[in-house]
Amino acid sequence: MNTKTNSRVVAVFRDISEAQAAADELIANAFAEDHIYISPSSTEKDLHERVSNQPGVALTLVIPEQTFDMAADILNHHSPLHVRLDAGDELLSWSTASASR
Repeated sequence: MNTKTNSRVVAVFRDISEAQAAADELIANAFAEDHIYISPSSTEKDLHERVSNQPGVALTLVIPEQTFDMAADILNHHSPLHVRLDAGDELLSWSTASASR
């Protein structure tokens, strides 16, 4: 039986325009618009701000695990400050080089 497991990806961007550009590219590449959320607050964004002392905007994406690589490529194209994947029992988190700007 093939079951699909959804993952939650949270990417923190410098501002709303960067988050929206990433969302637009995700939608253009067949990610469901109703699974993409842009918010000025999230636990991940708040953690990023405490650690880096930089403000940010969170983009949350709920996707099937098998589409994570494609989503990560798109998000990285827009230079997020921080990205976190919550995939069931697995938790991956990384900061991009752009976070040091």
